[in-house]
Amino acid sequence: MKKLIIYSLMFFTFLACNKEMEKPEDLIPRETMVSILKDVYVFKQVKNYRVAKDLPAEEEANVEVLRKHNVSLDQFKRSYQYYIIDNAAYDVLLDEVKKELEAELPPEALETKEVDKTLPPSAQ
Repeated sequence: MKKLIIYSLMFFTFLACNKEMEKPEDLIPRETMVSILKDVYVFKQVKNYRVAKDLPAEEEANVEVLRKHNVSLDQFKRSYQYYIIDNAAYDVLLDEVKKELEAELPPEALETKEVDKTLPPSAQ
């Protein structure tokens, strides 16, 4: 009996994982989503490297980023869930964000640095 329950749970879990999400009617276009994610990433990095009292809280900054792109929080959540459901497509989206960020860097910032091989990968 236990095996039947376990197999049933595994089967329904498999079905739930493979379920495709319906495309939202107000899906944020891919280019806009890349721009939004880029802006959010830039703010997070500025906040990490610069201690300033005049920087808004992260939630407030995210709302400002969405407002800049004329996108509501609910619309962003639906679109983000839609894009993230397909791991390969989401990786491509993140690669586009990375390319846009790198395009804004000065050339000397893109030079590769020798990685210390004595450190574990998580510390590099």
